[in-house]
Amino acid sequence: MKIILTITTIIIFLFCGGINSAQDCKSFRSGKFGIMENGKVTYTILRNDSIQFEKSLKTGVEMTFRVTWTSDCEYYLQIIKGTEEGEKFYDNKKLFVKILDISGNSFKFSARLEGTNRIMQSVMVKLEE
Repeated sequence: MKIILTITTIIIFLFCGGINSAQDCKSFRSGKFGIMENGKVTYTILRNDSIQFEKSLKTGVEMTFRVTWTSDCEYYLQIIKGTEEGEKFYDNKKLFVKILDISGNSFKFSARLEGTNRIMQSVMVKLEE
C-alpha cells in the first residue's frame, strides 16, 4: 500500500510540474525580448504568436521570421525577410528552438538549424513593452 501511495504521489508531482512548465512557456509566446550575452542584451526581439522581428544591437541588421509552435515549449523559425547574407544562411531551413529552463522573466533555450548538429544555447529575457 505504501508503494502505491509513493508512486501516486510521484506521478501527481510530475504531472503538476509538467503543467506548470507548459503554462510558464506559454507566457513567452509573445512580447518584447532580449537575447543576453555576457550580461548585456545583444538582440531585441518582438514576437507575436506567429511572427518574430529581430534586430542586432551590434550591427543594426533586422530580420523577420515566421514562428510555428510545435508544443508549449518548442517552436521553429523560418526566415521571411532579412539581409541577402541572412537569407542565404537560413536557405529555407528551419531553426528549431526549445525552451530548456525558466527563471522569472527569462528562459534558457537551445537552437539548432535544420540539417546541422550544432546546438547553440543562450538566455532570453522578457523586456518591458
